[in-house]
Amino acid sequence: IARAGEVMIYKRNRKLALILISLVLASTLGAMALAQPAGSGNVHGTVLDKDRDTIEDVKVMAYSSSGGLEATEYTDADGYFRFALYVGRYTVYFEKTGYVTEQASIDVPTGYFMEDKNDPVKMGDIILQQNLGLTASVLSRVVTPGEAVGFPFTVSIAGDEPEDLEFSVSGPEGWDTRVLDSSSEVRRVLLSSGSLSLTLEVSVPETANETETVSLTVHGSMNNTLEFTVIPSQAFQHDIEMSTSYPSVSEELGRTISFPLAVSNEGDADETIDLIGLVPDGWSTRFITSGGMEILSLFLESGDSEALTLEVEPPEDASVGEYLVEIQAVSGDGELRDYLGLRVSLSEAEGEVELLSAYTDVTVEAGNVLEYPLTIWNKGDDDELFLITVLSAPDDWETVFKSNDIEISSLLISAGSSTGLDFEVTPPDDYEPGSYNVVVTVESETGGMADTLVLGIDLEEASSDVEIVSTFTDVTVEAGNAIAYPLRIRNNGEGASQLTMSVVSAPSNWDAKFTSDGVEISSFNIDAGESLNLKLEVEPPSIVETGDYSIVIRAESTDGKTSENIELMATVMGSYEVELELSTLYETTTIGQSVEFTVEVTNQGNSPLTSVYIETAIPADWEIAITPSQVSTIAPMASTTFTLVVETPSDTVAGDYLVMVQALSDRAESEEIDLRVTAQASTSWGFLGIGLAIVVVIGLGIMFTRFKRR
Repeated sequence: IARAGEVMIYKRNRKLALILISLVLASTLGAMALAQPAGSGNVHGTVLDKDRDTIEDVKVMAYSSSGGLEATEYTDADGYFRFALYVGRYTVYFEKTGYVTEQASIDVPTGYFMEDKNDPVKMGDIILQQNLGLTASVLSRVVTPGEAVGFPFTVSIAGDEPEDLEFSVSGPEGWDTRVLDSSSEVRRVLLSSGSLSLTLEVSVPETANETETVSLTVHGSMNNTLEFTVIPSQAFQHDIEMSTSYPSVSEELGRTISFPLAVSNEGDADETIDLIGLVPDGWSTRFITSGGMEILSLFLESGDSEALTLEVEPPEDASVGEYLVEIQAVSGDGELRDYLGLRVSLSEAEGEVELLSAYTDVTVEAGNVLEYPLTIWNKGDDDELFLITVLSAPDDWETVFKSNDIEISSLLISAGSSTGLDFEVTPPDDYEPGSYNVVVTVESETGGMADTLVLGIDLEEASSDVEIVSTFTDVTVEAGNAIAYPLRIRNNGEGASQLTMSVVSAPSNWDAKFTSDGVEISSFNIDAGESLNLKLEVEPPSIVETGDYSIVIRAESTDGKTSENIELMATVMGSYEVELELSTLYETTTIGQSVEFTVEVTNQGNSPLTSVYIETAIPADWEIAITPSQVSTIAPMASTTFTLVVETPSDTVAGDYLVMVQALSDRAESEEIDLRVTAQASTSWGFLGIGLAIVVVIGLGIMFTRFKRR
């Protein structure tokens, strides 16, 4: 009986031991399963529009690599979706009426969890593009009350299905609006895949005196709206004034349109203004000084004015029609100071000749030689010999046509080509001041084609024996750039003179020299009534502070009896460029641990960078520490180093991740650089489970031995 009881106790204990072993192994394997479970895997993400607003009821469909539909889900009010898929490769489609269908490929590993933060596939944000697009390059215009203003816009369809589109416009009471194409009003269109360019015309009442908003809505499978701002001209100051003698120009396709432009400062304070050209899509503008320099901004002292040329370049594929070009003068703080509306009418090229000049109205002193650059355009289908003559000019004025310093009276021009030449006009020294015209004509040898050009000249009385004239005296330039002032030195005396050029005053460490045809000069002989073209070439230091600088030059005869000074101004703007370099582009880390790397930021500009900091984009739930958080200033050509430490969460899924790094300041920003981080799973769970199993087995072995002895 005792032996039987001992056997029963042994069996009972063995059963208890087996249950205990099963529980321990189950918990160990369960812990290991949390790291890499088998079965299906969860997928989740969020669907947004281009403005990053959530989109509800987007149909999300997952297709296997064999083409079968494996899962379908709809996004909720937060744009969120989540479903489970078996292990494999899938293509996920996102569909909703009014949006372009998007797709993405995913690989689903094992991993089925209760909480979505542990899902093995996090698709992140999916952006859906609206099928109906509505864009405009100009959203704000200034208009004189009583006139109409046009806003060009483009409506586009991104999908493959055509859409029936209807236009509606809302604006202030009493304002007339309509949508136009190149010929008439448009209210409804059927548009297939592609785009259509139209214009919203807004007629502003004469009583308008406040800034108003006009809304344009396109109705289709979904609606799209643009808002345009109309600013009556009374709503801003007019200290800065822009004007042109030709507000409306007709030109043929393929030609550059030139508008003479005068900019004046009628206020009491000196100002630097930015010049902005608002043109249709694909068009370009340039503001050119009388010396041929392209500028973006202009410094004007109180009471000063500057003569410029606005060049407007239509694209090669421009169509026949009428277009609006607007110029805005904007102060440094972004305030609108003046605007100018110009109209360009493009027409088909015809078989004829055209005579053009960039300058048709100039002011000059008596005795000075005036040069007009002329262009002759043969628009015919055949090569032609053209005769060029002066049809009329004031008495005793000398005129001559030159090409490469050779006097000419006729020239052969190929069909469809143009030729440039110089027209020199010299009024006598004693001619009465006033306004005069010179009329030039060009005619084909056969007489079938001809054109005439009227050139206006305002003649002033000569002021001194030596005269220095600069076509522009105020220049705005970026730090580090050289400046070239074109000069004309005129001997208004009765005899020849030897003149010496000198720089009376200039900023410290600025190099300045006088050149003629690329040769540096300091003195020269000049006959009475003659003039000489020079350049003052100024080279500021590579590192120079922004601000206004003055340069005074002098032309003086060797006997000291005759001299003339002129002050030239230079406004130096900042030159900013920031460069970013990472200590490494690839790092490997264990999940739950950190990655440390450095970023070197270099100021490649010629002006100090201020408030420099690092901006990053990291995966969700990751953390990053940046030391220092911000650098107050970096000198030109100097560098500073930031240290970045990236922390990976313990629930990160093994794989490759990108950390975007960019350096920014209050003046410039660098390019974005990506650091690739490979996150690897820790093997500690596996070792822990094996160690625990060994300990359990040893303990059970001891237990069996003891029970058996009993």
